[in-house]
Amino acid sequence: MDRIAALALAVVLAGIMFPDEQSPSGPSITGRVVDDATGEPLEFVNVFVAGTTWGTSSGADGKYTLPNIRPGPCQVVASRVGHFPMTAQVEVGPNGFFRCDFRLRARELKSEEVEVYGREPVEWKRNLELFRKSFIGQNDNALLCTMKNPENLNFRLDEQAGMLHATTDSALIVDNRSLGYRVAIVLESFEWDTEHDIGRYTLFPRFEELTPASDQERDFWLANRRKAYEGSLKHFLGVLRTGRFNEEMFAVYSGSLDELRAGHGQFMSPEEFRLLPDPIFKTLNLSFSGWLRIDYKKKIPPLTSYIKLDHPYARVDTLGNVLTPLALKVAGVWGKSRVADMLPLY
Repeated sequence: MDRIAALALAVVLAGIMFPDEQSPSGPSITGRVVDDATGEPLEFVNVFVAGTTWGTSSGADGKYTLPNIRPGPCQVVASRVGHFPMTAQVEVGPNGFFRCDFRLRARELKSEEVEVYGREPVEWKRNLELFRKSFIGQNDNALLCTMKNPENLNFRLDEQAGMLHATTDSALIVDNRSLGYRVAIVLESFEWDTEHDIGRYTLFPRFEELTPASDQERDFWLANRRKAYEGSLKHFLGVLRTGRFNEEMFAVYSGSLDELRAGHGQFMSPEEFRLLPDPIFKTLNLSFSGWLRIDYKKKIPPLTSYIKLDHPYARVDTLGNVLTPLALKVAGVWGKSRVADMLPLY
């Protein structure tokens, strides 16, 4: 059965965002992080642009600065152990400082209300393996991924519904030695139908380049990154905005999901997609009707994926990144993509 899921970054609006003054070195995001209840500044808060390598931590005064940010819309995440993470959508202009303040709410732990679940060694290990397959993946990239702190995960398996839920109070660290990244993941939610292998999770990743042990390992990573990109949703959306997806060997068909899975459907040209540009931030609002099948014909057999809009439109940047990922439902090859296949946005 094809997996149908929305597996990517989610946007949760929070904080205060507004242009401030001119920055001499390019656009920067600055702000202050405080405790929501006391208003006191919070130190050592991880603040980063989701899906990128841009990150820092707040000082004793709660202040932080993210310099030289790529202009355009982005999600800024503030995460600290003992507090609920928060995100903010920031529209970064071509220059200046852009303010983004956070008020983090502490996690309340009342001993008489604490429920510890899924910690029995055998049960926990079984749930961890289910989580790893659905979250990290099961392909060649996943085989070279290591979760560095899985002990921070808590699981709850609803056996009647077959739903696995996972939570963690700290960032989940994954070393991907297939693509050459360490990924710190703030996991906001995770629920998975273990019987049908479909589900949804909301995550905010921060990437860090690993140091290759040799030139051969560096070349191995570069080749695998290229392989992960080719034929991906990002690749397709990046060429769609140029109207060149035929030249890149993508073929698109519309119809019902049953028709498309049976190999039928109406051929679509680039002109049939509705793309409304945003002249300030150079993003596009993409819309189309019904299910689409996308065949990437550079591979033999072709890589086949399916997409459908769950919202009126999806917002896409100039590189093909989906800025409103929960607006899209995906299946087929793209539906099987997991954390092991994730690349930085930029």
